[in-house]
Amino acid sequence: MNSQTETVSIQNGLKLYQAGQFDKALTVFDRVLKRDSRNGDAHHLGGLALLQLKQFQKASEYIQKAVRINPRTANFRNSLGSVYQSMQEWDHAAKTLEKSIQLDPASIQAYLNLGNVFKQSGNITKAILVFKDALKIDPSFADTRYKLANALKEAGNYLEAISHFKFTIQIEPRYQKGYHNLAMAYYVTENDGLALNSVNTSLHLKPTDRNSLLLKSKILVALGRLEEAAEVEEEAEFLPEGDWSEQVPVQ
Repeated sequence: MNSQTETVSIQNGLKLYQAGQFDKALTVFDRVLKRDSRNGDAHHLGGLALLQLKQFQKASEYIQKAVRINPRTANFRNSLGSVYQSMQEWDHAAKTLEKSIQLDPASIQAYLNLGNVFKQSGNITKAILVFKDALKIDPSFADTRYKLANALKEAGNYLEAISHFKFTIQIEPRYQKGYHNLAMAYYVTENDGLALNSVNTSLHLKPTDRNSLLLKSKILVALGRLEEAAEVEEEAEFLPEGDWSEQVPVQ
């Protein structure tokens, strides 16, 4: 298989991957590797397909080979860090992502992944610092603002979190989770009228969001609108649960 044929095969595999056909994509990448075992892109993309298939150990083996072949490719290390994160191997994940950032200091995604690792492993202080570093690269990137705001909220820094949530939805007015979490921060700080406005916008963007419905019920109780609160809570009862970090805080 010549290099041009390999490139075409990898592009075909990438199309399958992007279409969510991870098994078929993996078959294509493996076919390339049978002809050229030192193709770093095929190892990397095969590992990403395995990550989507939740075969984490095998995914790490594929991407480790990609890193050995091309040790200075930051994106390979970023992907390997994501695999370690999925395996909850926090130290390996953090060290791998830090190396990725050293190789490409402008990679916002590597910073966000590293911040997520620290946040998920319980080091919220480090997570906040990393998200702030990411914000310096591009202050107008809504995902960075949101992740920083959410980390600040979890750390109890509600006023600063509110500021960043407001900036998030200013950048991206349809950022539904931004409205939900802004509402939660307002609710915790007893700004119930503002909380209701924000949660109503969240539900306008996603009417079946169970966490937003439950939060709205709590806000209505705080406003003394008990009958409406009961109706909203009943509506939420049979909907699936969402992200634990967005669930209504216990008062």
